[in-house]
Amino acid sequence: MLRKNISSEIPNVMKRVLNLRGINRSLKEISHARKEAEKGLDFQDLPKLLDEFWIQWNERILSNLHVKSSIQTAKFIKKLTGGIILM
Repeated sequence: MLRKNISSEIPNVMKRVLNLRGINRSLKEISHARKEAEKGLDFQDLPKLLDEFWIQWNERILSNLHVKSSIQTAKFIKKLTGGIILM
């Protein structure tokens, strides 16, 4: 079940990750930094960016397998998998 407001949990997760790295920032600082980061993003482009990500991901896998890759092959794999690959 998805949580109702996962975006409100992001600062808490970021704080825990930073603390593990020895970086101490307040939730207020983290929330502000996140809001600033979002200012330059156009979320309407997100579907296109995700498609590009999965194509590049597939190309990297093919390269690591020493398979001569092409954009068409990577796009085909993305289409078959729906872009869902377990990492």
